[in-house]
Amino acid sequence: MDHAGLVQDLKDMGAALILMENQVGAPALLNDYMLHKRINITPILDAGNALLKFSESRTYLAKLGLRGEIIPTPGHGADHVTLILDDGSAFTGDLSPRSLVMEEQTEMLEAWNQIHAHKVTRIYPSHGPQHQSLPYNG
Repeated sequence: MDHAGLVQDLKDMGAALILMENQVGAPALLNDYMLHKRINITPILDAGNALLKFSESRTYLAKLGLRGEIIPTPGHGADHVTLILDDGSAFTGDLSPRSLVMEEQTEMLEAWNQIHAHKVTRIYPSHGPQHQSLPYNG
């Protein structure tokens, strides 16, 4: 939620909000959360959002000149996703670093296993520096 404060403002300037299939309804939840916390943001409207299935992400990204795909990586939140590019880069958002994930956090462990299955070599998290992906033999 800490990365969404300007979403509607960017949409108003012509940017598209791409919502993956696991993110439908998330903007309304964010709007309610921000209102409850009295955080002033422009509420995100449903109109004009691009809805995308994971199975269609590779084709969609190719139209933008990107080679890769978007995969679901729940754990920190049910609506979280990771962008994986064919060059070995993964943009993991708020997914906790693998080194901090406890064995009982099975959903997060599975998310990391999915990322590693794509032969990722570089991780770009939302918070913290880019780092090399280390193989995990979980």
